[in-house]
Amino acid sequence: MKVLTLASGPEAGTEFRGTILCQTVTRHVTSKAIVLRKGQILDDADIETLRTLERQEIRVIRPEPGDLHEDEAGRRLAQAIAGPGVTLRGPIQSRFDLLATVRGIVEIKVHALSALNAIPDMSVFTVFPFQPVSSGDVVAGAKVIPLVTRGEWIANSEQIAHEHWPIIQVKPFLPRRIGVVSKQRPDPTLRQRFELILRRKLDWYGASLGLVCYTEPDVASVTDGFRQVLADGAEIIITAGSNSSDPVDSLLVAIEKLGGRVEVRGTPTHPGSFFWLAYLDERPIFGMPSCGAYSEATVVDLLLPRAMTGERLSRPQIVELGAGGLFGRGMSARFPPYDQAGGESL
Repeated sequence: MKVLTLASGPEAGTEFRGTILCQTVTRHVTSKAIVLRKGQILDDADIETLRTLERQEIRVIRPEPGDLHEDEAGRRLAQAIAGPGVTLRGPIQSRFDLLATVRGIVEIKVHALSALNAIPDMSVFTVFPFQPVSSGDVVAGAKVIPLVTRGEWIANSEQIAHEHWPIIQVKPFLPRRIGVVSKQRPDPTLRQRFELILRRKLDWYGASLGLVCYTEPDVASVTDGFRQVLADGAEIIITAGSNSSDPVDSLLVAIEKLGGRVEVRGTPTHPGSFFWLAYLDERPIFGMPSCGAYSEATVVDLLLPRAMTGERLSRPQIVELGAGGLFGRGMSARFPPYDQAGGESL
């Protein structure tokens, strides 16, 4: 590209045609009345506008073969990284937004994203990986930094995006049926409150609450409780009242007795460090110490959204939670906004 300094005024000529403005042009030097905007590709009508202005020095870029305007480059960049569950909007001040088209979680291939951002002029920025979002939420932005970039750099970005596609996607929640086994037997008031909180959360996902089975704490009763919720069609099971530090906790023993297996006991998070994850007939089972643990900012509320998309969780995904595993007010965006009334039909 070539950077030129030309003059507005009655003598402004065709040398402006096809150039790109490096500055916003106002009616007068001291005026705030904008007539032409930075980044605009000038045509004959714009040249006529320049001729009506007082003389000003105007900085422009004349593209050369292989150069791309920021809007074309940004569009190609955004199109390359957008996967399923994502649509584009823009350009807005040269930025293209990636919007969720479904309610679900945002999956990002972080290493590929970093490789893409290492290319000169490229800028892609996202929400947190695995952040829950609703349809219409902005999940990422894409743009090139300068007004003009090299086509080869966009081609390199497209190649990375092709090799790792999709770099950014929104995986929709599935209409799962959730069963509950609790070896706590709270009084009716607490039981009603627990079920209302749980149902409200599941409504947000578009899931349904199936059988809630309150059992005695012995292995036989808990085993029968699991059989009942499985017979009721539970696809995910949530338990309450476990003691993960007890090697013979009846919930864990019952799972193994039924042919299941414990995947993880304990997580590098707080609150929620005593969470455990098991599988029974490939159905995930979430274990928490008590009904009171079902607040809206525990490890369950990070992992349940992922399970709701059909992802099979295991130890590698859970040990990665340590970085950022101290949950506080500043991390509220990472958790589902359960306070939003109702849930979309998926």
